[in-house]
Amino acid sequence: MRITLTVLIALSLGAAADTRWARVGDPQETAVDPSGITLNAPKDSVAGIVSGNFEITGDAIIVQAKVKDAPLRGITFALHDSATGESVGYWQNPLGIIGEVEVDAILPLSQKAKTGRLFAGTDRIASNARITAITYRPTKRRQAMHASAYGALVDSTHIAGQTFVTSGTKLDAIVFRGRQLTNTDGPDMIVRVYKWTSDTGKTGGAIAQRIVPRKQLPQPLDGFEVDFPLALNVATKKGETYFIEWSMAGPCSADQAILLYAGDSSYAGGCRYENGNAVKDWDMYLETFESD
Repeated sequence: MRITLTVLIALSLGAAADTRWARVGDPQETAVDPSGITLNAPKDSVAGIVSGNFEITGDAIIVQAKVKDAPLRGITFALHDSATGESVGYWQNPLGIIGEVEVDAILPLSQKAKTGRLFAGTDRIASNARITAITYRPTKRRQAMHASAYGALVDSTHIAGQTFVTSGTKLDAIVFRGRQLTNTDGPDMIVRVYKWTSDTGKTGGAIAQRIVPRKQLPQPLDGFEVDFPLALNVATKKGETYFIEWSMAGPCSADQAILLYAGDSSYAGGCRYENGNAVKDWDMYLETFESD
């Protein structure tokens, strides 16, 4: 995508050496206030804001924001190489958003870039969405296991888990894949992170916890699954084993379950678990993003 800048704006958003944001495209299509932007963009329009320059110290960018009332693909986060202007990372919302939700996005770099600028807005999709509380930070992709089959059910009687070994000092985010099973009227899902030892399993209380709203996962009639990014931002110790757990936030019948991807074992140093029991030669579909 190509962007055209119009005016520099001071917003209380993001975290970078240059905290100014520039409006992109027709000023009539992006209303700006101190906390964010409201789009009024027709089809085929590129509208939004772009950050100042910041250093890219990893191979991906984590973006977090609050988004309200966005159509399918009506929100775009795009990372542009400051030197060339080319887009090197790109994300659009895979489902429509009703009401306000917290959105996490991970933009892996398609090619190396020393510095970048982050675009937030819409890329040729008609959108009247509101975007606030935008933050972003570099990260590094670490472990990755891309399973090709369904393998883990999460409901009141099934708790999914995966061990993994860290290679950094902070677990920035994970990505997992899944969808709702058959009945969409059920509780949200909880993702927790624990320390893990081979002797005792989970050690102590959860060191990180996030709610995954059910409405942010595809319904059965959608006919697809999503790779769901979840920012965690929790300190870890390099080379130690941790455990990620997926469970439901309330009573959940079998038809209200969340279906997660898993498959043949290919995740170095890790193992899939179901209800605390190891599932031999299987791993969850999982990517981890860490900071040194």
